[in-house]
Amino acid sequence: MPLFKLVIVNKGGAIAVNVWEYENIKIILESLERIEKKIDSLLKKEKHMSAELDLLKAEVQETQGAVDSAIALIVGLSDFIKLHSEDPAALLAMAAELDAKQAAIAAAVAANPVPVPPAPPVP
Repeated sequence: MPLFKLVIVNKGGAIAVNVWEYENIKIILESLERIEKKIDSLLKKEKHMSAELDLLKAEVQETQGAVDSAIALIVGLSDFIKLHSEDPAALLAMAAELDAKQAAIAAAVAANPVPVPPAPPVP
């Protein structure tokens, strides 16, 4: 059953041509709906991945700050030892300070364990 007809008029008269039938349009609309659902699914996944990437970037920045602090501490410790190598009391005081910092670092690591990544969503 034709949805509409295209009528071509020429010098010899009119010719009626079936352009689209209902079933053809229905098939196309169903295909478009499936495509739209797939695009929606991809957009949701993209949004989720974007949020995960932002979180990862923040974690990398925080870790870089901790690494920079550790490097500064090690360099400072090296300089201190070189400067005070003949002063056992100063070295003992520095050892006590390092023990306190080590305890603080251990507490911070224990309080902020590495998160277990979530299981991927089931499609």
